[in-house]
Amino acid sequence: MREILKKSIGLIKKDWKRLFWFELLYKLAFVVIIWPVCSLLWRIGLKISGIGYVSLDRMTRAMFNPVIIITMLIIGCVLVFTLIYEISVLLTSYKYSYFNKKLSFTQMLVLGVEKTINIFRPYNLIIIFVSVCLLCLMNYTMDSSIIKAIKIPEYIQMYIDSKQVLNITLKIIFLVVFLANISLLFIYNCFFYENKRAVGAIKESIGLTKKRYFRVLKNFLGIKFLLSLAVGLLIGMAIIIYVLIMYLYLHNNAVVAILWTLYTIFTPIFGGVFTSLTVVVDFAVISSMYYKYSNNHDDTFSKREKRKEYRLLAFVAKGKGLFKFLIIIGSLLTIVVIFIISYVVFDSNIYDDLYSKIEITAHRGNSTVTMPNTIPAFKEAIKEGADYGELDVRETRDNVIVVTHDASLKEMTGQDINVRDLTYDELQKIPCIEVNGNKCTVPKLEDVIKVCKGKIKLNIEIKTGNNDSENFVPDVVKVIEDTNFVDKCVVTSLDYGALIKVKECNPKIKTGYIMAVAMGEFYNLPNVDFFSMESTFVNGRVVDRAHKLNKQIYVWTVNDSDSLKKCVELEVDNIITDNVAGAKSVIATHGNDVFSILLNQLKESDNSKENIKKTNRILENVTGIEGA
Repeated sequence: MREILKKSIGLIKKDWKRLFWFELLYKLAFVVIIWPVCSLLWRIGLKISGIGYVSLDRMTRAMFNPVIIITMLIIGCVLVFTLIYEISVLLTSYKYSYFNKKLSFTQMLVLGVEKTINIFRPYNLIIIFVSVCLLCLMNYTMDSSIIKAIKIPEYIQMYIDSKQVLNITLKIIFLVVFLANISLLFIYNCFFYENKRAVGAIKESIGLTKKRYFRVLKNFLGIKFLLSLAVGLLIGMAIIIYVLIMYLYLHNNAVVAILWTLYTIFTPIFGGVFTSLTVVVDFAVISSMYYKYSNNHDDTFSKREKRKEYRLLAFVAKGKGLFKFLIIIGSLLTIVVIFIISYVVFDSNIYDDLYSKIEITAHRGNSTVTMPNTIPAFKEAIKEGADYGELDVRETRDNVIVVTHDASLKEMTGQDINVRDLTYDELQKIPCIEVNGNKCTVPKLEDVIKVCKGKIKLNIEIKTGNNDSENFVPDVVKVIEDTNFVDKCVVTSLDYGALIKVKECNPKIKTGYIMAVAMGEFYNLPNVDFFSMESTFVNGRVVDRAHKLNKQIYVWTVNDSDSLKKCVELEVDNIITDNVAGAKSVIATHGNDVFSILLNQLKESDNSKENIKKTNRILENVTGIEGA
């Protein structure tokens, strides 16, 4: 491993300037051009197709629409090209470095394009599939911008995590495929270096690793671990220095503003640098092993590779002139703007009610200590101090509105019986599974409202099905009206038609459209007061557009600290979670970052009266709690 590490460092060291400028341009191009263009193409495709927006109930229609299919193919080609292009450029650079040949920056860029185009030839298309599988499976080791931008919806991940057998099975499959793909590590070297076709490159890569599989695995993962360890140490040192300075100068608003500016700027920059460094090191290691284990030491280059400097991008190649000037000026302006904003923030009451407006909804009550969607669950949610309790309603055979998520009672009672097949009296004879000594049965919506009235609001989700009665939705509205709960609840559904019926029955009831998938122009939908969206599809643009139309954004189901912090920073209106205490903590501290936590901790540790007063004022503005 030491030899491979030394060779890898050598490959990077010989051409580190060009690699730096390339990665900078690549990340900027992806963020500023590629991803926005793909998003624009998707919106145009939705508009031309006549679909407008995609939600769960429109998914089938969208997937079989020819315009959408063509749009997805175009976007897929753009993303695949972008993904493989980065690899192509890096390997081209390492080839020249290994043979001590000169390579200009623009020549490296153009050669990367020419080589990447080859993957779209019919006999090379298989490499697209292999590449996507390989890089997605090795997400933790090959950290590309595209891989980072694509995420699995959280509700799918939560479902997988909740099914132990499925979770273990998928992990085993992942591990097996991951280990199998180690044999394909050299596929790009064979494809780009030796100009082999896809099948030939695959066979060559497998042949190179066949007798040295564990050595390749050890070198690759071992160097990855060393890189992560070094980065972790640097982060630790930076945090210690940051904390010390904060402790010493908390009373100085200018210093606090400077520190916040540095934190705001360098956190995303560090993330980008680490991502780029990861990819650069990964393929340097792969190239070093390739040259060590292969018999290909041919230092001849094709005519295309011998071409002279491309003058069109010469100013970019050398990192001088206008390009370098714009980078410096842009960076300085960014720092100045963030500093001014930070100074204003920390020297005023601009924090008043900023985050305290975000409401918290307990998903199915407090489902962490008792059976979800039961009276005990909502009593626990009240104790936790949630603003809302979320529940699901269905109807029995005799059209009584009851609270249960699934059509089957298996999850709540252990008996696989459909709720719609039982009368309410029959349902009451089947006890729910006892959790922490809580004995209960499936409750009526009316009974839950009586328990919650005056203590907590309710988010009532209507679960529609094929065998619902015609009066299902009106019956739900009637229960709400009869209990005088209209202004203390919201009604939501995945079924847009159900929301239309709710508004027809009572326009005063606030309605929310649940979107497990949310893409396109859905913001102007009538009969919808807010959108209840899966967290993966929520970003700043979505929140801003909804707010401009006086519509709110509810996000579900957000449990981990990173997702909670994201929702707070986006200033969504309501967070639906199983982790009420965690959500309240994140809102109270503006997130779980070092800067925010430090503001709270220093209050207790600083003996200076002046600093205590300063800290108290900041905390009171942040949390809205007097004497915080």
